[in-house]
Amino acid sequence: MKQTYLNLTMEYGIKHAFKSFSLVFLLLASVIGYSQTTHISSTSDGGFETGNTFAANGWTATAGNPNENQWVCDSGSTGHTGARAAYITNSRNANPPTHTYDIGTTSVSHIYRTITIPASNSNITLNFDWKGRGESSFDKMQVWLVPTIYTPTYGNKITSTGTAPTGKVQIGTNYSAQTNWINTTLIIPASYAGTTFRLVFEWSNDGSVGTNPPIAIDNISLISNVATPPSNDEPCNAIAAPVNADLNCGSVASGTLAFASNSNATTTCNGTPNDDVWFSFTATSTVHHINLNNISGSTTDLYHAVYSGDCATLNLITGTCSDPNESIVGGLTIGAIYYVQVYSWSNATHNSTFNLCIGTPPPPPANDECSGAISLTINLDDSCTATTAGTILNASNSGVNPCSGIPNDDVWYTFVATNTAHTVDLLNVTGSTTDLYHAVYANNPCTGSTTALTCSDPNNSTTTGLTIGTTYYVQVYSWSASSGATTNFDICIGTPPMHHT
Repeated sequence: MKQTYLNLTMEYGIKHAFKSFSLVFLLLASVIGYSQTTHISSTSDGGFETGNTFAANGWTATAGNPNENQWVCDSGSTGHTGARAAYITNSRNANPPTHTYDIGTTSVSHIYRTITIPASNSNITLNFDWKGRGESSFDKMQVWLVPTIYTPTYGNKITSTGTAPTGKVQIGTNYSAQTNWINTTLIIPASYAGTTFRLVFEWSNDGSVGTNPPIAIDNISLISNVATPPSNDEPCNAIAAPVNADLNCGSVASGTLAFASNSNATTTCNGTPNDDVWFSFTATSTVHHINLNNISGSTTDLYHAVYSGDCATLNLITGTCSDPNESIVGGLTIGAIYYVQVYSWSNATHNSTFNLCIGTPPPPPANDECSGAISLTINLDDSCTATTAGTILNASNSGVNPCSGIPNDDVWYTFVATNTAHTVDLLNVTGSTTDLYHAVYANNPCTGSTTALTCSDPNNSTTTGLTIGTTYYVQVYSWSASSGATTNFDICIGTPPMHHT
């Protein structure tokens, strides 16, 4: 399953005055409106700046004897912002307690507080700075959401039970093996809206190997918001995206998935479009490039597809389902309106932001579609004396794919059989990829049957059982789903020697 919770990290930098969560919300606020509730402030109780004890900052700590590994709120860690941070120590009574732990002694310690989220605030974001070495999955910090009937106790690890919002649920990952301060943002499931729960930071170590210093955290913030869905949550409210005259993406349409819902468009694409948003564009070419750029937020794994028709009766264009953030759509009608659906791959909801770019490539090859297939000369033998130069540069997807590979840049050729068997050779292949694929068809696959007589990853093949005088179609494309291939080649139709018995 794709990861549900965001775990973004970045270098902490020199005593930043503005916390990174503010940057995230300033960006989102430019797209949708918020009513914000601050439950923990990074500059006061979340930065441990309202007093020199956990209680003075609204937290509860589980503690053992003074020389056992446990959380303290003090100045013994280095590089934190303000007067204090929370960190693990094995010298609670020192002044200040040292940022060290007893590696050879097993311990579990917690700090926690009770949180109540308004019922209307389904966007809940936890942000904090942290550092700490420890030992991979054994000496580490974990973040938990637990019901208020559960009270953490020193020496007892929390174990996962149930599901959100009533169970004991870990969010994020295991935090360790980090020397420098970094920042992490976690999206708390929307199901916690309207509930009261405990937020717990738990340290545990297994009493064997490890590396000092242990965990330290600072600048914790917890914010919840209520927001309306994006204006383009439904196809008939699609945002009109500008169409660039080239591929430089000088003009883009900005988008977000925050609070988007499922528009229930009929689709055969992959992923889960439970947070899809919509854009439209008017084709200025028969081929356009679709790019999702500058993706950030709780996931960067986005999916998109292109549709034709009216916004109320959309028709998925074959071959336009795209997990990569760039795709090419061909066979368009100049002046017609098309719709682009964007959503996250996973079945979780996300707050990702992105820019949509509609680009226009140079004209495609003349044989970009079956209707423009180039007629090839038949060689009387297999020596390939007669060849035809070809390219897939700027080619688009014809929507024919009975073989392997991704024919998003296919070009077409025909030949009239002069023998019951003929060879196809792709020669002198150069460019951004040399991994080409080709297929042979008994009729026009763009208007008739798409059953291939031959599918070939090697650059040479032999098709038998041909009918002399019949026209056959050859499709050539690059194997991969990547767009923008610049490959050139020569194509040869040969006649294998007859075998006498």
